[in-house]
Amino acid sequence: MGTQILLTINSGSSSCKADVFTISGTHELSEKIATVSFHQTHHVSEPADTLFEWVDSISQSYEIAAIGHRFVHGGDKFDSPQLIMDSTLADLEYLTVFDNLHNSPANELIAETMRRYPNVPQVVCFDTSFYKAMPEQARLIALPDHIQKLGVRRYGFHGLSYEYVQQEFERQAGTTAMNGRVIYAHLGSGSSLTATKDRVPIDTTMGFSPASGIPTGTRSGDIDPTLAAFLEKNAGLSSHKLASLAQEESGLKAISGSSGDMKSLLEREEHDPKAAQAVDFYVYHVKKAIGALGATINGIDSLVFTGGIGEQSSVLRKRICETLGFLGLILDDKRNDKHEFTISADGSATGVHVIPTNEAAVIARQTMRIIQQERRA
Repeated sequence: MGTQILLTINSGSSSCKADVFTISGTHELSEKIATVSFHQTHHVSEPADTLFEWVDSISQSYEIAAIGHRFVHGGDKFDSPQLIMDSTLADLEYLTVFDNLHNSPANELIAETMRRYPNVPQVVCFDTSFYKAMPEQARLIALPDHIQKLGVRRYGFHGLSYEYVQQEFERQAGTTAMNGRVIYAHLGSGSSLTATKDRVPIDTTMGFSPASGIPTGTRSGDIDPTLAAFLEKNAGLSSHKLASLAQEESGLKAISGSSGDMKSLLEREEHDPKAAQAVDFYVYHVKKAIGALGATINGIDSLVFTGGIGEQSSVLRKRICETLGFLGLILDDKRNDKHEFTISADGSATGVHVIPTNEAAVIARQTMRIIQQERRA
């Protein structure tokens, strides 16, 4: 028997990433040895073929022991990772009604992976699981009870990312800091913020779906629900078209009139007023969210940046932090420019940190845990 590997598949609305981890002789995860990403289309078959050709080439040298999948929305069915069986597949198909944009391509890829590797145990891991202990007052949506019973509530997302970053924050800053009043800011093409206290998520910006919360690259974020009727009457937009518009053609892309990519907007803002407006708009809403979330945990001890923008843009981090002095926050520009773990000044009452996220590592850990539990059962 050759070296065993664990494959993780992170399927999004427009991209897919796969990572390969080796498994030691004691059935523990070892190192990541390979990674690949590709653009996802509405028809999964073609990019899936590319993925599986890559996997098959790796499987010539290694034995695939398990496969872990990311699934964005667990809805009212799942709040923990699950071994995939026939009944699980039926439940995952049901969950497309909660977030068709993300769950549908993930479902197609899971079904194809199960077909190609029927003898390999596979596990599905949910972004929403991180929030299962979030207080009821933060989970409720103020609609009638018969609507809530359909599974309508606030779920929260980017949970796999937050789980990793929280663990890393504890490793680098200590348990006392991690158990304090912490706001994590996952800022990327999709952005959210989450407040925790004593490790437990207390509130978050995203609600029923990842389209909610603060405006991001192509997503409007929270909007007035009466817009649906207004736009249907005045612009001929059905609810389905509005949902698509709010997720794919809105946000920073709509404000700038050109792009939702923050790197591009920052490069153009000096000579493009609309690009500058989009950047300022984004910074405003992130700062607003930090203030609101701080109120839910009675202050802020630590602010942690992650995600593509949060990890890589010292300019955005500085702009977000520069008016948060009322929180006792003082940024160290040199540390920030170097993307150090701690970017706050020594005298800052609030610690500010940067931690690169690693969703694949969490998917791999959760998958190994479920597989080992099944072996002991």
